[in-house]
Amino acid sequence: MNPFLVDTWDIDAAGTRARMTLKSGLKWQSPIGYEDEDFGELNAAELVEWFNRSNATTNPESTYGDGGDFAAIFLEAKAIDDLTIEIGLVAPVYYCLPVSQFGCLSAARGVHKVTSADTHGIDWARSHHIGTGPYVQGDDCKPGDRCSMHAVDSHWRTTGNVAKITGIQVPEATTQIAMLRMALLTWSRLTTSSFQRL
Repeated sequence: MNPFLVDTWDIDAAGTRARMTLKSGLKWQSPIGYEDEDFGELNAAELVEWFNRSNATTNPESTYGDGGDFAAIFLEAKAIDDLTIEIGLVAPVYYCLPVSQFGCLSAARGVHKVTSADTHGIDWARSHHIGTGPYVQGDDCKPGDRCSMHAVDSHWRTTGNVAKITGIQVPEATTQIAMLRMALLTWSRLTTSSFQRL
């Protein structure tokens, strides 16, 4: 796995801490409707906030999908300079390193601007994802129903190949299969036991 957000990372010889140095110039993408607002760039202070607010060890009230996994692996994160952080390791186990763009076990979204809750309020932050990727959140998101993502015009790593992606939440496999058959879905994530019904 190639880390996209960091230039370098290492673990000390004792296996007690990881150090990560971010790439510079990683712009936070403004969500649709807020294009005129500059959310700045990902820096060490923001990455530390994401780690520490997400980690159930440093924030027992965390509802982050990977919060428990982070707690089993990571201790408190600290900024060393503008782009470098150090984070303590519970044990010399290097699971989830480097941290991918999909979090630890892909149970939750990766690095995102958690401090927007401080500047815009928690309700606004819950409905307006701010990340560093080649897509931005649309203005049509309804929790538990659907949300669209739009490709940005230019991006430091890659430009999205699809102009707009709409994700809809369809928890029942039978409904997913019916929607695939009627061309209401382009793709779906099904369990292997559901393949027989296709």
